[in-house]
Amino acid sequence: MKYLLLIVVFVPSIVNSQSITVSPNSFEFWGTETRITSFGVDYENLGLTLYSSNHVSFHWLPVNINDVFSVGVIGFNKSFPTPKAVRINIKFDVGYTFKNRFRLSYVHISNANFAEQNFGYDTLKLTIY
Repeated sequence: MKYLLLIVVFVPSIVNSQSITVSPNSFEFWGTETRITSFGVDYENLGLTLYSSNHVSFHWLPVNINDVFSVGVIGFNKSFPTPKAVRINIKFDVGYTFKNRFRLSYVHISNANFAEQNFGYDTLKLTIY
């Protein structure tokens, strides 16, 4: 928790293109995993996220179309979202930015069927720039 606090306090003061993200409980849509919350920090198309399931991820979203749709790779410290899953997944984010200050988006994380099972993770995310 103290590391999370340090990230929140110091990261916005040292970078210009940063954002803070908060996601409430995940839900079942394409994915099957529920009740996972997350908090993260992003710098341009790179990000670090902490999950309530004791996972930590680093993502890179190099494809961005008009700030509406982003897709890329996300890696975890251990298999996500379950032990039978994989550590490297695909992440996509589709949403809308309000007044260049807030963004509400739908996020899906999937192993794209590269593992025995594709559990998946779906959530709504609020981003504050």
